[in-house]
Amino acid sequence: NKAMADIVEDLDAKAWVERSRQRAALAEAQKEREKMQLCKSEEEKTNEDKRRRENISYSDKDLTGLKVSHQIDDFEIGENAILTLKDTGLLEIDEHGIAIGLAEDDDELEN
Repeated sequence: NKAMADIVEDLDAKAWVERSRQRAALAEAQKEREKMQLCKSEEEKTNEDKRRRENISYSDKDLTGLKVSHQIDDFEIGENAILTLKDTGLLEIDEHGIAIGLAEDDDELEN
């Protein structure tokens, strides 16, 4: 025979365990919703980046001033080649053909 106090204590313990399980389940569900939202945001960003790349179109004006960093002798008839463009529009080039601002020795401090 259990006393009334023991029965109430058992019910309180059972209720506490049940509430703890419910809280854990709610917390897990919240984490899952946040994870899904993050994945959805990343997917939307990826799709937006893809749409932006697909909408880019280049014309001959975009190629004006660009130089190919290969020599004509590097190619043979019927051979596939990947060309690397040399774009220095953001940097100034000095009279020796060197991009200004890239020389590291000029940045040294002296006492």
